[in-house]
This record gives sequence, structure tokens and C-alpha cells, in this order.
Amino acid sequence: MARVVNTNSPGKRRNHAIRTIAELMRRLSQKESIDHDAHDMAACIVLCLKTIDGTVFESIEAWEKRG
Repeated sequence: MARVVNTNSPGKRRNHAIRTIAELMRRLSQKESIDHDAHDMAACIVLCLKTIDGTVFESIEAWEKRG
């Protein structure tokens, strides 16, 4: 049976979330007023931060297994 390789590693998800946050912050800084789009962008940043938090714990568990 072939080995299954997970290409969606915590590091890749974390880097994607960081790039997303950077892009959203750039776009938010260009806005002159707070509108519905700005609220949606802020909500997306919060979700990305939660994703980063989850991937950190996944990495910690993996390193603890290695001893």
C-alpha cells in the first residue's frame, strides 16, 4: 500500500494565513472609512489568527512526539 503524504502541513497553512493577513491589512489601510467590506476584512483577519493559533499547537504536538 502506498504512503499517504499530507501536503497541507501546518507551516503551509500558517504562511498562507500570514500572507492573507498582510494583504488584508494593506487593503484596510487604503480605506478612508469603515464600511461593510472593512468589517468583513477584520473578521477574516480574526479567522486567520485563529488558524495560525491552531497550527502552532499542531506543530508543538508534532515536535513533542519526536521527543
